[in-house]
Amino acid sequence: MKKLFFLFILFCQAGYSQSVSITKVSAPDSVKVICDKLFLAEIGSELFNTLIQFDSTGGTKSVYENGEVRLDYILYYTFSYPVKGATFPLTMNYAVYSGKGHLQSGRFLRVDQTDLPENIKKKGNKIIPAEEARKIAIKTDALMINSSYFFILGQDKFYWHFIIYEDDTDLYREMDESISHHVIVDPYNGKVISHYIQ
Repeated sequence: MKKLFFLFILFCQAGYSQSVSITKVSAPDSVKVICDKLFLAEIGSELFNTLIQFDSTGGTKSVYENGEVRLDYILYYTFSYPVKGATFPLTMNYAVYSGKGHLQSGRFLRVDQTDLPENIKKKGNKIIPAEEARKIAIKTDALMINSSYFFILGQDKFYWHFIIYEDDTDLYREMDESISHHVIVDPYNGKVISHYIQ
């Protein structure tokens, strides 16, 4: 039994030691068309044309010792609402192996979906600017008057995230050096989603 187990280990190791040749490639137009169609299906042509910008592509071609070929493409987009700071990078991954294409979002790894929230099409392209959202945050926590902010993409929503430290406005301090205050604001209706101190 031990001998058989030993041979099995050798077999597994041999399988993982297969040589591979990797070269850099860019995604063909046909892959961009596939990704663009997915965005269009989710948010419609109006939002796609006004909020989505295609930036570039990259990828690799892997040729294995046994002749198998795998293509891994990544497409870079920028999502931007028409207000200052409301910008978020988006990526789509498209892999070709075993004769089939496989599409996946870059952040949440959703299969045949983008990373955008499902309800974005209904909400449209108008959101509250960061400075207006900050005024709302200040009513919840007075320290937010000097806060830094981020435009964040969550699993099911976009939101403004305001943050400040009690003894310092330096956002990049070690988290255990100071108590931080956070206010999360919905960019569509201005409601405070959460307020916490840590």
